Amino acid sequence: MIKIRPGDIVFSYYGQAIRAIGIASGSAFLTGRPSDDSKWNAWGTDGWMVEVNFTILEHPIVPSQNPIELAALVKGAHAPLTETFAGRQAYLFELGEDRTFALRAVVQRANKDLGQLISFLSEIAISEEKESLPEAAMQPAGETEAAVLVRARKGQGLFRARVANYSSKCRVTGVAEPSLLRASHIKPWSKCESNEERLDGANGLLLSPHVDLLFDKGLLTFRPTGQLEISEVLPKYVVDTWNLTRAVDSTPFKPRQAEYLKFHNDVVYPLGKERWNRG
Repeated sequence: MIKIRPGDIVFSYYGQAIRAIGIASGSAFLTGRPSDDSKWNAWGTDGWMVEVNFTILEHPIVPSQNPIELAALVKGAHAPLTETFAGRQAYLFELGEDRTFALRAVVQRANKDLGQLISFLSEIAISEEKESLPEAAMQPAGETEAAVLVRARKGQGLFRARVANYSSKCRVTGVAEPSLLRASHIKPWSKCESNEERLDGANGLLLSPHVDLLFDKGLLTFRPTGQLEISEVLPKYVVDTWNLTRAVDSTPFKPRQAEYLKFHNDVVYPLGKERWNRG
């Protein structure tokens, strides 16, 4: 579990089939156990958690129906499947290059539009983890301001609190649980002209993780009127699976938010289509 890194592919197996594929959006972190129900009493109170953005497969993969292609999944140490292609009980198996290549090939063969989406989201997660602070934020403005800027880059601290003053829930999903939302910059961090813009609450939205990913890379946007707009290049089954057909909250944005949204509408959103088409 602790070896997983942003951009890693995660296959979800249950009910004798691979039914979802996802991208790790961060590294593992310690957190409390998921429930106080009696069935968890034999466990410790803390454990590792990894945030993964899953997409349900339109065509699930039954390993036993692909014995030749997926033979690597039953061989060797720590194999995730038994010799009869039944799943072994564990949270997470490290597949390695050969197993991943074989499984991904079978999944993509049955789900034609998935390959490009997975590659795209992997690049997003990796680039977000590696992206460094802009030079302006590293000038000797004092340790306090530097710390504030670092936290703002990660969607935390003062910036997140200011964003919540405008809206405390995701406009698309309606989710209002703070621990499940990300503070996303409307005008990207790297494009902001000052630290004031980077910390401006009007330059942010609280979004569910999958909405944040698409918004950040220009595959969806919001018009100042409150209308949700989905890029035409995003596969329909993704739109349907993630329930992106409409926004729960479509009220107009405040004037200052609309100023930042104009940049996203005119610059970020068109670039999202270009990047997708380039593959």
